Amino acid sequence: MAVNHYSTLGEATSYVRSAGTEQVFTNAQQVVYATCYFGDSYHVRHVTQVTLQRRAGDNFWVGTVISFYNQ
Repeated sequence: MAVNHYSTLGEATSYVRSAGTEQVFTNAQQVVYATCYFGDSYHVRHVTQVTLQRRAGDNFWVGTVISFYNQ
C-alpha cells in the first residue's frame, strides 16, 4: 500500500523558516519507507533530500540526508 503526502510549510515567498517539527505520517499508517525533499526547488537553491526506512512495527529509523547549495 502506498501512502502519499504533499504539503507546503510556511509562506511560498519566504526563504527563512523557523525551527520546529511537523508530523507527516502517523503510526497508524504503518509507513516503513519515506523520501522527503525540502528547500527551494523552483529556483534550484538550497535543496535537501531525506530518505528514511524502518522495519514494520519498529520505532528505529535509519536513512540518509543529501543536501546541496547551487553555486
